Amino acid sequence: MQSESIKEWWIISKIGDISDVISGFAFKSGDFANQWIPVVKIGNIRHWYIDIQNNVQFVDESFVKINSKYHLISGDILISLTWSNINQWNSVVGRVGLYRNNEFALLNQRAWKILVNFKKVNPAYLYYVLFSDDLRRSIALLGQGWANQCNISPSDVKWLEIVIPESLETQQKIASILSKYDDLIENNAKRIKILEQTAQEVYKEWFVKFKYPGHESVTMEDSGTDFWMIPEGWEVKRMLDIGQFRFVNENIKRFSGFKDYLATADIDGTEIVSEWERIDFESKPSRAQKQPTHNSVWFARMQNTFKVIWFSDANSDLTNSICLSSGMVGFDGKNEIFPFLYYTINSFDFHHKKDQYCTWATQRALTNDGLSEIKILIPKDDVISKFWDIFYISIQEILTLKKQNANLKQTRNLLLPKLISWELDVENLDIKI
Repeated sequence: MQSESIKEWWIISKIGDISDVISGFAFKSGDFANQWIPVVKIGNIRHWYIDIQNNVQFVDESFVKINSKYHLISGDILISLTWSNINQWNSVVGRVGLYRNNEFALLNQRAWKILVNFKKVNPAYLYYVLFSDDLRRSIALLGQGWANQCNISPSDVKWLEIVIPESLETQQKIASILSKYDDLIENNAKRIKILEQTAQEVYKEWFVKFKYPGHESVTMEDSGTDFWMIPEGWEVKRMLDIGQFRFVNENIKRFSGFKDYLATADIDGTEIVSEWERIDFESKPSRAQKQPTHNSVWFARMQNTFKVIWFSDANSDLTNSICLSSGMVGFDGKNEIFPFLYYTINSFDFHHKKDQYCTWATQRALTNDGLSEIKILIPKDDVISKFWDIFYISIQEILTLKKQNANLKQTRNLLLPKLISWELDVENLDIKI
């Protein structure tokens, strides 16, 4: 009865009746450079957020001549309705992100912006509705039947129906509850970013520029490789020949009960972005073949992808509870080598080398033969130990913050459908909005 009484105050509305969906501006390739105004493309739309860090830049400040509807300001809702990679489109089409950056940016073609009718719907509330499983599933179904490229029409999206509270105040209350979780997640993400950037800068100074502690007294020598001059005592080795690393080549052993399967499509950068699939050994997907090990780092075999995940003390509970796709490659090592191993694999230089050795099968990817050709620079043990002294604790802190975010996301995702389907009544709650 309670749900029925609440239901009376909710209405069914088409998305097109409370908002508009517009495409970005059709910039030409010559309009882009590495400076000036950021341009957000479809690839920048991630689950829940907009990745402003990996975008392109507009060549000058003539954006003032571009219609303001293509401008992005903090709070804008973006959605992806196009994807050309048939192997990944289902995880990309229907992605919804909220532009939280205070930096001015422009919206590129094929990335879509939701223009909200503020008199009918609270933007934050609509954002959460769009991210709900039901809506994303409905949007994905609109793309069924496409061959090489998925292009969903905004007019189709506008016809989708949603249930919303008639009261804007109720919408605001629901959005306020959910946004508290996102605020905590964002704060943790900022801390992770600072820790990562600090370690990556030190890694670059020590192992690329060779400005590590004590480097002034070390002689440089010709390595006879494309690494050219390297510090005396350092070595260039094929990855599979490095004694401090172990290639995790064995497949998962028979297990009882259930595990969570993490596919390559579930990883974006260093983030897990999708719900994991619960599997048992008998019914597991054919690609669910890899078991994480302690102090292991994994990366995707596919060319032109950056997907990295790692397991250490702070998330040791996951090493036995999940399995990974055979599309991932893993290396593990002892504690003292782990920070160097992680930041080596997590570098763009490493992924550039990986892409060079990818070969064609059904898609370009790294085979074990290609993996055997990748060479990396191995410092002396004392330098690796100093790097461990500084960054082992910070790596564990990063993993701890990621676990906190995973728990926050899980709680938010459990609350979301209950709040937007009138199952939980917030009408009479005293919530600051």
